[in-house]
Amino acid sequence: PHDERGSFTLSNALGAGVVLMMMTILIQGAILVYADIIVDEAAWEGARAGAVSGEDACRARAVDVMQSMMPGLIGGTSVSCGFSEDRIVVETSARVPTLAPIVGETVTGSASSVREDQS
Repeated sequence: PHDERGSFTLSNALGAGVVLMMMTILIQGAILVYADIIVDEAAWEGARAGAVSGEDACRARAVDVMQSMMPGLIGGTSVSCGFSEDRIVVETSARVPTLAPIVGETVTGSASSVREDQS
């Protein structure tokens, strides 16, 4: 019999590749879930600010939340604030870079709040 010390078989190589692929998928999934939570939170924070101070404050607060909680993680953001009767409606989105083109790379959030009296 020959000495097998230090040998790395094909099954070990395939197993290591599968483990690395699974780790990558888990990390990518965690990043997407985190980005989705942040975009939703930005929409809620924008709605709270906009209910008191208007659309400009809404946009500024939502962008600030996304930029402060995901610096460098997001590629592009979009914030839409507008009034519908007595409510402010906020829609946010962010583009998150992904490794797999199959996975959607845009996460969205929305929120609304009752407009507070300015008197």
